Amino acid sequence: MKILWTKHARYKTEVLREHGFPIRETLVEEALKGRPRAEMRPSGEKIARMELDADHVLRIVFSESAEGRKIITIYPARRRRYEA
Repeated sequence: MKILWTKHARYKTEVLREHGFPIRETLVEEALKGRPRAEMRPSGEKIARMELDADHVLRIVFSESAEGRKIITIYPARRRRYEA
């Protein structure tokens, strides 16, 4: 499965690095390979998540097409907000 990045998603990796979240693109891509567990948005986009540390997860907003999975944006979130 091919992983595509939007300009915005690449920009977000830089912004997050400046704010203390050094995100490597290869880690994000690994999280999207295979069959990631993802929640569906009404717009058709999906959100996968990846653990960053004990308190944070990385939310990965992406879409799927015949070309592959396109990463739209990424953002960190507190783990407790998204765990039941």
